[in-house]
Amino acid sequence: NILTLTGSGSTLAGSVTGTTTLAFGGGTQALGIGASLAVSNWTTSGGDAASVNASLTYVGTFSDGAGTSLTIGKGDALTLTGASTFAGTVGGAGTIDLFGGTGAFNTGAGVTVGTLSIGSAEAVTVNANVTDGGALTQASGTTVMVGSGDTLTLSGTGSTLAGSVTGSGGTLTFTGGTQAIDRGAGLSVSTWSLTGGTTTINENLTYKGVFSEAAGATLTLTAGDKLTLTGAATLSGIVDGASRTTVSAATLSGLTIGGTVIFEDAGAVDQ
Repeated sequence: NILTLTGSGSTLAGSVTGTTTLAFGGGTQALGIGASLAVSNWTTSGGDAASVNASLTYVGTFSDGAGTSLTIGKGDALTLTGASTFAGTVGGAGTIDLFGGTGAFNTGAGVTVGTLSIGSAEAVTVNANVTDGGALTQASGTTVMVGSGDTLTLSGTGSTLAGSVTGSGGTLTFTGGTQAIDRGAGLSVSTWSLTGGTTTINENLTYKGVFSEAAGATLTLTAGDKLTLTGAATLSGIVDGASRTTVSAATLSGLTIGGTVIFEDAGAVDQ
């Protein structure tokens, strides 16, 4: 059975239960304080615009369709613990928490929500070029896999990575804001690029892929934490802090080394 809402102005503040599907097929819906969803499937489609104005946990299968928008209110959180797919826009000042299940960001997905949190062994796949303009917080023990030919771009302030970011042929790009690579993080995407903002390394990190740091980007090394680049690397920005960077095959063009950083050549360096 399917309950489909297509009109404008629907509000839910009670329980919706059953081994069925709740479908938002257009119009507008608001989930407020007191709302509880215990249906097997929850879908959005048809240009739907839904908002979550409370802290809500949903354990079923969630599908966010192309052309839709899901807005999470300030101070509110939507926690998804089952299988979730996104092909629309997720925004608002609140939090989307992917916790212990699987998540997929597909073509059409856009993330501008205040915080996208990935926790409790969650496995996320990025199957399109996806930009997160908010804060991405990834816990230790979680995985983000970026598909071949696809790019995950982080441009917001306050992102922290402490899990695995993988993907043969995938790209991780930091274009602005602030990002921290914390203890527990591992990067094995094919390409990692910094084009703006400040990236802080808070662990001993070895990266084997293709690395680039453009002019205008800053890479900060926390005392005692070393960055080792064993693949091809191009550095044109700022490397600052109080630790050590080791490169094996690097091209330096306008690189500025600040603080007490020690820059080591373990192979070939072109200037």
